Amino acid sequence: MTYGLFLLSSCRASDWGTHNCETIEAAGVVCSTETKIPEQTTIRLVDGKNEFEGRIEIFYEDEWGSVCDDLWSTRNTEVVCRQLGFEGPTETVSATVFRAGSGRIWLDNVVCIGTESDIGDCYRRPYGDHNCGHSEDVGVRCLVGVSRPGEETYDLRLVGVGSNRGRVEMYYHGHWGAICGAEWDVIDAEVVCSQLGYVSAIQAFRGDVFGGLEGTSLVWLDGVSCVGDETRLIDCTHGVFAPGTCMGNPVYEGNSTYSPVSVVCSDTPYNPIPIRLSHLSEGSKLSEGTVELFYNGRWGVICDNGWSIEDAHIVCRSL
Repeated sequence: MTYGLFLLSSCRASDWGTHNCETIEAAGVVCSTETKIPEQTTIRLVDGKNEFEGRIEIFYEDEWGSVCDDLWSTRNTEVVCRQLGFEGPTETVSATVFRAGSGRIWLDNVVCIGTESDIGDCYRRPYGDHNCGHSEDVGVRCLVGVSRPGEETYDLRLVGVGSNRGRVEMYYHGHWGAICGAEWDVIDAEVVCSQLGYVSAIQAFRGDVFGGLEGTSLVWLDGVSCVGDETRLIDCTHGVFAPGTCMGNPVYEGNSTYSPVSVVCSDTPYNPIPIRLSHLSEGSKLSEGTVELFYNGRWGVICDNGWSIEDAHIVCRSL
């Protein structure tokens, strides 16, 4: 049973209408409703700290080879872990964490529905057909959050001028590393402060505002986005663990998009300044209008100098 590509139009071919064929050379097929049970794909996880994690490798034509991360999703990871006999929460991990492979790259563009019992049953390119390097090898972590020996705790700490404020760092694979995120806001900060035992978050900064990057040379996570009811930062939506980059860009100071995030926590509840949208005309949508803040007993507007879509996201999430 072959699941090479999504559609016939995805296969390699000459341009539409370009050919040197006659009608009698038209291709045909004979399809069958009989199901042929394929041989199960042999897979393993390598270079992890234990049997539950590692870079994915597939055994094909008497050789082990890796899997490219193009189009890879959490559904694919769930299928891999289930095939290995691990039922439970999963996590996709960059090859840079488990060391890139060498030799063959067997699979690329793998897309699973999530119900498959074998990674070989997912849609994919044919074995050995890929456009990847080993820097794109995909790894997984199975049974995330399940109590077992050697499990990561994803502890947090704040590095800065005081115990309740600083750059957010996570402990992972024996090292402390920072967090970055272009949409980091007070909701994400609330999860951090709660995990650290504080009552509330007062401020969230996209940028290391507490004294530079000393203390760590790693950035563990980017693309973090929390709903607000998570008990740990690792439970929020996030990108793969990829040391040293923010959204694929080098980390540097002076740019809030590509530098580590910081927070200020508090032992007392934080009462934010009331905010509302002033509607320009009768019949305007409730979801649009001029932003107003209530301060010192009066409502007032905000100047748009430097206003960005990220600021608008924070306003809308606050409402």
